Amino acid sequence: MDEKELIAQAQEVAHNIDEFLRSREESVHSKLIAIGGAAEEESFEVQAKVMIDDRSAIIDALEDQGIKIIRKRHYHEYDTYFAFEDEKQGRLRYREDEFLDEKGKIVNVRSRLTLIGERIDEESEKTQNMLLQEQDICAGYP
Repeated sequence: MDEKELIAQAQEVAHNIDEFLRSREESVHSKLIAIGGAAEEESFEVQAKVMIDDRSAIIDALEDQGIKIIRKRHYHEYDTYFAFEDEKQGRLRYREDEFLDEKGKIVNVRSRLTLIGERIDEESEKTQNMLLQEQDICAGYP
């Protein structure tokens, strides 16, 4: 087998698929769905980030409030974002999570591809507040 010839043929097939998707599908979302193997889910998330001097004080306060921890996970999260010329297409995020055991050793890795788009509802349009809508396009491995 001629490896260079096989690579050239594969690149030609990839180019043809790319041209087909560009001509057939208008949005990034529909292109990702057309590729296949996608699982569409919708999620909303709120995060608050603050600097703390003593992590144990926060944990102690949570435990004093009677909050029951059902499941605990520790992981490293790595994100890469892709932007498009047409901002209405949203952004594409590739996320890789490295799940860690109690010693900090990686025990599992999960990757996800998420299309993040902006959506404005009637009420927030008046106040210029935006809700981020995330759609997980490719479910990773748990």
